[in-house]
Amino acid sequence: MRQHSFASLILTANKNNTSAIAAYKQYGFIISDEVVKDIGNGLVTDDYLMTMTIK
Repeated sequence: MRQHSFASLILTANKNNTSAIAAYKQYGFIISDEVVKDIGNGLVTDDYLMTMTIK
C-alpha cells in the first residue's frame, strides 16, 4: 500500500461478526461508518466500514 502511496485501507465487517471486528481493531482499523446494503434476492447486509490510515 505504501508502495502505491495509498493513504488508507477500508473494509466492511458485518456488525454481528464481533470476533472479526476485534481482530481488525487489533491491526489498527477503526469503525468509520455504517452501511446497510441490499445485495439481492432479499438479502441485506448491515455492516461497519472500517478504516486503517497508512502512516
